[in-house]
Amino acid sequence: MASAVKVAARSSLVLAGPGGAGKTTLAVRLVTGEFENPDPTHGLLVHEWPVPECEGRPPLLFSIWDLGGQEVYWSTHAFFMVREAQYVTVYNSRNNDKDCVSEYLDRVKLLVPGKAPLLVATRAWEGGYEAQEPPAPVLQAHGIDSMAIIRLSSETGRGVDELKQAIISAAAKTSGPSDWLSQANLQVREEVRRMREDLVSTGQPPLITLGELEVVAKRVSIAAPQDLRRCMDRLTDMGELRHFSDVPGLEDVVVIDPRWLADLMAKIVTTNEDRVRELGLNQGRTSMEALKKVVESECPPSTDKAAGLVVESECPPSTDKAAGLVRLMQHCGLVYAAAGGAAFVPPMLPDRMKQPLDTLRGTLVAVSSKSLPEPRRWWSAQYQYGRLPDNRLSRLLCRVLLLLPDAEVLDVWRFGALLHRPQRAVLALTCSRQEMAAVYTLHVAVCSPAPELLGARVSALLGEELEGMEVRRMRYALVSTGRPPLVPLGKLEEAAKRFSIAAPQDLRRCMDRLTDMGELRHFSDVPGLEDVVVIDPRWLADLMAKIVTTNKDRMQELSMKQGRTTMEALQKVVESVCLPSTSKATGLVRLMQHCGLVYAAADGAAVVPPMLPDRMKQPLDTLRGTLVEMSSESLPEPRRWWSAQYEYGRLPDHRLSRLLCRLLLLLPDAEVLDVWRFGALLRRPQRAVLALTCSRQEMAAVYTLHVAVCSPAPELLGAQVSALLGEELDGMELKGIQYECPSCLEKQPKDKQGTYKAHVLQSRAQNKFKEVQCSHCGAELPLAPFIRALRLDEQAAPWSPGQQQRTSDGGKELRHLQAGIELLADWLAAAAGGQQGQQRQGGPPDDAGGGGPPPLPELGEPELQEARHDLVRRVVAVHRLVSTPERRGHLPLLVALLPPPPPICGDGPGGAGSSGSPPPLRLHPVCEHPEGPHLVEGHPGYDIPPLYDDPPGASWLRTHARGLRPLMRAMERMWRHGPQEAQGQVPAPPRYPSPKEAAILQAVLKRLEQEESEAQLSSCQPGSSSLPEGGGEKPGELDEYVSCQEARSSIEKLLEEGEGTADGGRSQQGPLRRVVSRSGAAMWLCPCHAKEHAW
Repeated sequence: MASAVKVAARSSLVLAGPGGAGKTTLAVRLVTGEFENPDPTHGLLVHEWPVPECEGRPPLLFSIWDLGGQEVYWSTHAFFMVREAQYVTVYNSRNNDKDCVSEYLDRVKLLVPGKAPLLVATRAWEGGYEAQEPPAPVLQAHGIDSMAIIRLSSETGRGVDELKQAIISAAAKTSGPSDWLSQANLQVREEVRRMREDLVSTGQPPLITLGELEVVAKRVSIAAPQDLRRCMDRLTDMGELRHFSDVPGLEDVVVIDPRWLADLMAKIVTTNEDRVRELGLNQGRTSMEALKKVVESECPPSTDKAAGLVVESECPPSTDKAAGLVRLMQHCGLVYAAAGGAAFVPPMLPDRMKQPLDTLRGTLVAVSSKSLPEPRRWWSAQYQYGRLPDNRLSRLLCRVLLLLPDAEVLDVWRFGALLHRPQRAVLALTCSRQEMAAVYTLHVAVCSPAPELLGARVSALLGEELEGMEVRRMRYALVSTGRPPLVPLGKLEEAAKRFSIAAPQDLRRCMDRLTDMGELRHFSDVPGLEDVVVIDPRWLADLMAKIVTTNKDRMQELSMKQGRTTMEALQKVVESVCLPSTSKATGLVRLMQHCGLVYAAADGAAVVPPMLPDRMKQPLDTLRGTLVEMSSESLPEPRRWWSAQYEYGRLPDHRLSRLLCRLLLLLPDAEVLDVWRFGALLRRPQRAVLALTCSRQEMAAVYTLHVAVCSPAPELLGAQVSALLGEELDGMELKGIQYECPSCLEKQPKDKQGTYKAHVLQSRAQNKFKEVQCSHCGAELPLAPFIRALRLDEQAAPWSPGQQQRTSDGGKELRHLQAGIELLADWLAAAAGGQQGQQRQGGPPDDAGGGGPPPLPELGEPELQEARHDLVRRVVAVHRLVSTPERRGHLPLLVALLPPPPPICGDGPGGAGSSGSPPPLRLHPVCEHPEGPHLVEGHPGYDIPPLYDDPPGASWLRTHARGLRPLMRAMERMWRHGPQEAQGQVPAPPRYPSPKEAAILQAVLKRLEQEESEAQLSSCQPGSSSLPEGGGEKPGELDEYVSCQEARSSIEKLLEEGEGTADGGRSQQGPLRRVVSRSGAAMWLCPCHAKEHAW
């Protein structure tokens, strides 16, 4: 029987409808086959209906949730509308219930989009009466055929068997939990039910700690936080538990019997006379003390589970549990705690939703004229919505009362209030609804000296509490017709404008909040989906589950073997749920690539990283042996090794999946010799061998990423991989870095390797060591290659030589990037036969031992190309590091400070005029083309405005000289030593050839240095701070990083102002276009290079 129950899991059956419709009578008839005429239901009743096995169909166990139909209970219905349930809307066919059926059908549609309820007419044929039907427009709006209405009599039993058959048939057609719940999740559910029975049998409330649930989950191998969350979401959908992580005092508690919670709420939101008397409830008003006593009757203060429910400093331990649960009701809008210990229960307040507004308006004007001084001004607005759930309106009312804690509540009702701020303002809000249409109107009126300010705050509350209502309506319209839940971004913008959300930044904030609530997703960086919004993220999750799956039928459909399939097979699966006619199937496949769920190989093959063989617990000796053997067979001399270990705290699988895809994209010309979860072995013929793998310790949440490279200059490729780690694992805890001994790796790869921790190498460099000795193989190794690797490794910023302790994290990262740029520039200069070392400012040479830096390894042409491209990437990284986060994705990163193009017979590289005065400077946007960043043909650049009365641009330069110098220095090094291939593809005038640009920038740098010196002599120090210490090298001077941020912020403002005029206002992006590459990286490119890199 146990296995049968797992297959035919408990199904929730929700009965909704008006009070007196006969829901409880029908539930009793279904369960017992008998007729009873019970008392009205207060809150929620639960009945168990077992259906025995029949003709091969496994047994079913229905949990019937009988919702109280009176209006006061509507606010609590939202807690018990679960996705994985069947819904039966019941109405009395012998009275006027048929006219209010639309209320309940709409409520189900709003709270559980996509659920088509059965419609049942009770008391049919009793006394010769025929069942009345709801109006035809109501049935049409919900896709219900009048012939599909099930007419029955609970008294005579006629029609009940038809309903039973319809319920059982619907349950059989719906995917059972065993189809979408993993075996582990099923085991968690069974354990939750056992714990529930144990608590209920001993009279304890069904509350367990989150830690207890985590222990249960870990016993069945659900250990990762995201896996536990998914499991809890599924069990919540099934009505097995609820977790309120946003309620202070209940963050660490799980309610494992939502029915118990419903009973508790029904003791407060109630029409039962005894309960009303117990609460002292009068017109929806009572006291917080009375509410707490009712809660404590269900959760005695002595209960052991009380510990941890509420912060001790906020509530005595003896009342912890009651306080946490009362807070839950406040959080949900069922209770408002007023001043003086009073309490309002919004669903129980007098209902005025159908009353005319003239009386309220008159009262409002009278109060304002008596109590507010002149000048008085009015602001009044009406916000019209479709149907609004009562739970949202209850919570909105509580939020309005909390908005003005110092205001006197002159009157309060369901759902509205009249508030008075003495001598300051009068505010009124009320909700009305039309009798025959599902139209709700919120009326807001304010009288004060500046009423629009308070009105705007109320409008913002409406946006927060009622957002998603229009999204849910659109979702239902699509799902009910079998179309994918995708809407054009423009359609969402139109909906937002109807609710006064017009500004782009306001729309983004609204969409971000709806995303956090699980209402929608927008993937602006995925080509093919930029103009589409997914308004049902669960649909998207189901689509992904067709590809990342252990279901044998789905794997067979994909021809999936060891995580490998074809892009054609993936496309077919996606098109099965999103037809090609929608033109969005390709975008959805790209989304999976963008998320790291799919890697598209060059030959049409596809790799699904989560489905690859798992080697995270395997030893590394075999991989090292393979790597060394392969390198000796396929790579010519000289061969050098670079190997590093990056130790993190826990790493989410989706980050590792995406990292693996990015690694494969990093070397598109490499042969993939092997790939697993999560790692790969790659070979570039005659050039390099690279391996990356992730291992994790059994007992500790420690993940280690091992990277090994063999090539003539392995630190270059190693640095690129390290940069990928920084991008994809940003925000994850990096515990440390250690570099492996190259001698150990080559001579004894299968033995334990000698390692050198980054902070130890930093200490050796500062103490001017020249060699280090391996503790395992005994080899004496020069320190310089390790320090060079440390400087190029972007993850190693905290341990880079020359870092100062008081420097900020951002300052250390900036300094580290600068050191890497200077090192690469020196390396490239040496390869080109130039002088090797304009020494890096603020850092010792590579060997840190004096006597000049050691010779750098020679670079072949492939390595030179890599170094040049890496130089470009680091320069872009410098500009990105100091950019403003909120503008980062919306403005170009690279800009150059240059004078206008000099005349043919100009006065030298600086372009100075005959008078000898410095030429005016302009900001020029730069195309980020990796093969050669360049100025944009024909674009004049942006003006630098004067800040004071100085000559144009002089004050701006002086103010920001300290921050501009590092940015322009990086640009100068890039143009002097970076790739040149792109330079010839754009006609020269009015651009400069690259060497001339570098020379001009060098002159600009000298000018910036002079401006900074002059500023220091004056009282207008750039980047100065009023504090004694600003983090810079001199007292009162800001950290260089902060100065760069200020300069970049000013540049961004100039770009924003200039974009509207530089091209006549035709383009919001100016001369450059934002392009997202296949790797997911965003670049700003000129039109001639945009197509080359577009995905």
